[in-house]
Amino acid sequence: MVFITMGAVVCAAVATSTPTLGRSALIAQVQADNPRLKAASHAEVEARYRADGAGAWPDPTIGYRFSPPSIFDDRVRYGQAIDVQQRIPWFGKRGQESDAARASIEAVEASTEALALDLAFETSRIFDEIAYLVHARDIYAQHIELLETLRATADARYATGQALRQDVLRAEAALLHTRHRLIDLASQQAVLVARINALMHRPADAALPPLDDQPLVALPPEAERTRPELRRIDATLRASTARAKSARLDYFPDLMVGGTYSSMWAQLSHRFMVGVAIQIPLAIGRREAREEEVAAEQRRLADERRAVEDDLAYELDAAVTRVDAAKRVVELYDGELLGLARERVAAAQSELESGLGSFTGVIDAQRELLNLSLERHRAEADMSIAAARAWRAAGSIPGEKE
Repeated sequence: MVFITMGAVVCAAVATSTPTLGRSALIAQVQADNPRLKAASHAEVEARYRADGAGAWPDPTIGYRFSPPSIFDDRVRYGQAIDVQQRIPWFGKRGQESDAARASIEAVEASTEALALDLAFETSRIFDEIAYLVHARDIYAQHIELLETLRATADARYATGQALRQDVLRAEAALLHTRHRLIDLASQQAVLVARINALMHRPADAALPPLDDQPLVALPPEAERTRPELRRIDATLRASTARAKSARLDYFPDLMVGGTYSSMWAQLSHRFMVGVAIQIPLAIGRREAREEEVAAEQRRLADERRAVEDDLAYELDAAVTRVDAAKRVVELYDGELLGLARERVAAAQSELESGLGSFTGVIDAQRELLNLSLERHRAEADMSIAAARAWRAAGSIPGEKE
């Protein structure tokens, strides 16, 4: 387990009764507090409000005119006119505008879900990286204890003439190198903790509860829904289709109806007039260009969908392959390699005590055990990260259906 304190990352033994923060809980916390995801949810609200206004009737217009000379001429009445007009779009134009806006909502929602999945994968990856670093620091700490014991033994034997000065220096150099590596690992871990805090909009050195560092082993079930990336393209394509229909309807004229009251007519029956006007769609080039633009957009989206579909399928297959390979590697380390390395350390120590071996042999054997232990935990972390990548490619949060 991992215990993270203010300003530093400390590996500590935590009692079994201490509550820990698991992978799923950390992912949920990041998704709840991440500012970028909150901004995406606001974008969904914006899209809904835009859709509510799309396809609405145009506002009517009212105009007022008057004759300035009539103000100063007592021989005629005050001349004024009031105009009221309403534009009536051609049948279907408002509906296509509304359809495009509704499809845009779905595209924004799919983008938000894709962002949530990306955050979940990044959080899961950092979770596994921290777990690896904790194990690595434990291994290095144990190695330091062994080297300190070995150096003390070398000092004692050198004092009695049973060891060479180079044995003492070699043990001291190995100890300093290991301590340097331990400092480097602590720095890497602090950077990862700062990244988690940044995802949750917290100070970089904010404390986190202990993390349950169980690796992710299970692969995602067969996809039950379309990936959000594909849903976004599909929704954008539907919006483009609606715009294409609207472009074709743009060849048909809108209708303008209105009425006028003018006080400048002597007869009362002439003062009120109603009329109708029609738009003449003469700008054929502009309308054709709009049609071609939308058609090109649809071709682009269709090709983009095929490319994204291929990428997601590849990512899922590649991640599954990596998980299987990493599992076999972990089994190999647990089954044979680490056991042989421990036997070699024991043999080197026994030979040193009997006078048949050397300090160099013990240091080399311990270094080999150290490296193999690190490689084993690195393989386990890679397996867990690959599994999380498979969940992401399947359009699911890592481990959500385990």
